[in-house]
Amino acid sequence: MQCISKGKEHKLYEFGNKVSITRTGSGVIVGGLKIKVSDYFGKPEYYLVMPPEIFEALEKAFKAGEEYVNVDDELFEEMIEKFKIKRK
Repeated sequence: MQCISKGKEHKLYEFGNKVSITRTGSGVIVGGLKIKVSDYFGKPEYYLVMPPEIFEALEKAFKAGEEYVNVDDELFEEMIEKFKIKRK
């Protein structure tokens, strides 16, 4: 965990990690969104809407014992929207 000094006005410091993902014109990811592995891996309710790229990243992180993984933010947002629609 890292201390980040540019937090909210009422807080001098925040704890956690900030990540930004950007994709180049050729599709190479140079940034992303950090998500907690245990929130999505091993949760069958997400599997029908989870893109293979996110599943593979989660699986790899789980096997490596990592708590967080970086994923493409656009793919993640699409997955969450599909999940919300599915739950209706």
